[in-house]
Amino acid sequence: MGASVRRPPLALLLVLALGFQLSGWTSARAQAFDEALLPSTVREALGAEALALPDVPPLAPSLGDGPIDAATYRLGPGDELTVRYRGRTTATHRLLVNPEGDVYLPDVGRIVLLGKTLEEGRVRVVAAARKILNNVAVDVDLTRVRAFKVSVTGQVARPGVYAASGATRVFEVLRLAGGLRDSAAIRDIRLVDNRTGDSRSVDLLPFLLNGGPPTSNPYLPDGATVVVPRRVRMASLAGALVHSGVFDLPAAGTTIGQAIELLGLEPDAATDRLELTRRGSDGRIERKSGSLSELGSISLEHGDHLNMPRSGSRRMNDLVTLEGEVGFPGTYALESDAITLADLLERAGGVAPGAVRSRILLARPALSDTLTPDARRLAPFPNVPLNMTEKEQIRARGLHGYRAVIVDLSDPTDKGPFLAAGDRIVVPRRGAYVEVAGRVRRPGFYPYRAGASAESYIASAGGWADRADKGQTRIGAGPGDNFRVTDDAGPPAPGDQIWVPERIPRSSWENIRDAVVILGQLATVVLLIDQLSN
Repeated sequence: MGASVRRPPLALLLVLALGFQLSGWTSARAQAFDEALLPSTVREALGAEALALPDVPPLAPSLGDGPIDAATYRLGPGDELTVRYRGRTTATHRLLVNPEGDVYLPDVGRIVLLGKTLEEGRVRVVAAARKILNNVAVDVDLTRVRAFKVSVTGQVARPGVYAASGATRVFEVLRLAGGLRDSAAIRDIRLVDNRTGDSRSVDLLPFLLNGGPPTSNPYLPDGATVVVPRRVRMASLAGALVHSGVFDLPAAGTTIGQAIELLGLEPDAATDRLELTRRGSDGRIERKSGSLSELGSISLEHGDHLNMPRSGSRRMNDLVTLEGEVGFPGTYALESDAITLADLLERAGGVAPGAVRSRILLARPALSDTLTPDARRLAPFPNVPLNMTEKEQIRARGLHGYRAVIVDLSDPTDKGPFLAAGDRIVVPRRGAYVEVAGRVRRPGFYPYRAGASAESYIASAGGWADRADKGQTRIGAGPGDNFRVTDDAGPPAPGDQIWVPERIPRSSWENIRDAVVILGQLATVVLLIDQLSN
C-alpha cells in the first residue's frame, strides 16, 4: 500500500489565496498613481512628459529611497547602528536605539542620540569609544531604519494613518494618501511633531518642479502628522516662463526674483520689461513695470499677476481686466492679436463651477467713427439686451463710455471674440451666493445664509463706503431686472444682488430752493387754516 498523500488544510489554502489577492491589490494601487495625484496647476506647469512616474511597490518600512543623507536623517527609537573597531582591538557591536532615544555601548555606557542627525550620532559614538581606546579606528554604520505610523490630514485624496520609516520622505507618504487635491497649499505643508506639538512648514513646489533641494522633500519625523492646508494666498505668473500658472505663496513669502528663479526663464524672455498688477487695499488696480533687477526684490502678494513678456511682444499697456467667478481674477497682458475670451478664461484658471457662462459681460472702450479691426472682431456678436443687474455692474465699475455686450460661452467649442486693449470682462455667478455691489468697501460674492438681512451681507462686504445712499439700497432677484427697496424685499435669496447706490451730492442752491418751496407750502396751509377758523 503506497504512502498516502496529505492534503493541505483548507484554512491554509484560504490564507494563500487571500495573500495572492492582497498582493494583486497592492500592486494595482501602486500602478494607479499618476498625474492626478498632483494639483492641476502643478500638472500644467510640469507638463505631461515630466509626470511619467515609474511603477513602484507599496512603501514598506524597510525600503529607502537610495543613499541616506547623513546630514538630514535624524535618529530615533528602533534605528540600529553597527559599531566596528579596527586596529589593535577588533570588535563589532550592534546598538539599538531604545524608546528613550539612547544606545548602550559596552565598556562606555549610555549615549544620547534622540533627534541627532546620523552625522552627529556618528561623531558622538566615535568620541565616546575613543575615551577608552587608543590607536583604533571606529566605524559607525546605520544598518536598519526604524518603522512608525504617520497621520496624513487635510487636502489629500485619502486622509488616514500610513506606515512609514525613518527613510520615508514627505512626497512618498502623500502618494500613499492618494495625492494632493487641487485646493492643496503645496508650499505650506505642515509637519507636526506629536510629541512636542512643534510644527514646521515644507515648501514642496521646488521638489515637484525641479527635484530639489532635499529640504523641499524632507524625511518624516517619528509619528508625525502631515497637515496639507487649503491654499488661500495665490499669485499668477504668466508669459515667457518655463513653468507658468497660478501658484500658492509659501509661508515665508517670496520675492519676484525668487519666484522667477524657481519657475525658470524661456530663452526669449524680455527681462527688461516685467509687468506686475495688484489690487491695492482700497480695491484699485495698481500696475508696476520695469526690469527684473528693478522689480526682483518686491514680495509677491495674494492676488498679484506677474507677466514676463517675450522679446518683440506687444506694448506693456495692452492690458485687459478680468473680474468675477474665475480661478484667478486680475489684469492680464495681451501678447498677440489672436487672444480670444476663452483663451483668457483658460489662462486665468477657468470659470468657477457656479459661473453663468451664458451671460459673460464684455465691455470695451467706446470706438471712434472709423471702423477698426477691433470693432470688426466684436461686431458679429449679437446685441443681447443688458438686464438690470448688468447695467448696475457697468455703473458700479465705472464703465461709462464703454460698449458692452453679453457673450454666451455655454458651448465649450465657442472661443468667443478676440480681445483688445482696455477690455473689461465680468463673469457672473448664480447659486448659493449673494452679490454685494455698489458703494461698499469690498464688493463681491458672499455665501448665502438663510434668513440673513441685506445689512448683514453689507457688513460682510466691509460696510458702507463713502457717499453710500443707504436709504436707496436695492435687492435684485436673481439675474432678472426686478430690483426692490430693501425694506420691501425681505431677506436676499440665493443669486440675488444687493445694490448700494452712490448718494448724489446736492448744491447749496438746490437745498435753498427746496427749503423755500417747503416753507411756502407750510405758509399756504397756515393761511388756509386761519381762513377756515374765521
